Amino acid sequence: MISTVQEQLQPTNNLLHELRARIDGELRAVLATYSRPASLYDPFIYSMAGSGKRVRPMMTVISSALFREHSASVLHAGIAIEIMHT
Repeated sequence: MISTVQEQLQPTNNLLHELRARIDGELRAVLATYSRPASLYDPFIYSMAGSGKRVRPMMTVISSALFREHSASVLHAGIAIEIMHT
């Protein structure tokens, strides 16, 4: 029974891993634009490095899929929400 549930959830797990990889890549690109002053941006970049900093962008993208919205701006909006929350 457990293996059947795991097998059924595998496509969802794959989708979430792919989404996380996209978010990580976009977040790295955004964070690479911040550098000076280091005393301001270094703590910010450090705080954004935590693994829990992907939930809001994921929720934004998943929620947008309910309305069949799949543009890159949705991912950027989710990252912006995460940055503002941090």
